[in-house]
Amino acid sequence: YMKKTENCRELFLRGLTDAYLYSVRDSTLPIPCSIAGILQMNGCRFAGEALHIATIEGDNYVTADSITAKQTSSVAGNGTVFSFEITANIDLGKENLPEIIAKMRGKDYYIVLRKQDDSLYLCYTLPGTFGITSSATAQIDGETASVTATCKAMSEFIPIRLS
Repeated sequence: YMKKTENCRELFLRGLTDAYLYSVRDSTLPIPCSIAGILQMNGCRFAGEALHIATIEGDNYVTADSITAKQTSSVAGNGTVFSFEITANIDLGKENLPEIIAKMRGKDYYIVLRKQDDSLYLCYTLPGTFGITSSATAQIDGETASVTATCKAMSEFIPIRLS
């Protein structure tokens, strides 16, 4: 009997300005999510935006003071599986979160991240692996709220281009 080793690696995506969550059902991507190790993907079409978190104030539902994206990987029998955790500390629009998140429960979403240089990265959600939660903490100077979206994928953060 062979002992499987589980190698874990952590990677952070820096300089994020936006996180978009798009319905898997309404979006069209040229390569299936079951293909492992996709390095780049062009011609992506996203629709069914459920949530847009921005760090720059605009006409967004929700504005965050920061967005963090963490990728961890572990080696399993079927290859490497990547787990993503995107966390945003929410400034404006906290009151909209419970309703937005309630609507998203039980469905799958792609997570698309935008960096300061306008490059886009995809967390290519495998079916049934998406989750989203929010938490609120009361403090002396008011309430802080954060949103965390998670998913698993067969590829790392994929640089993408829209069609």
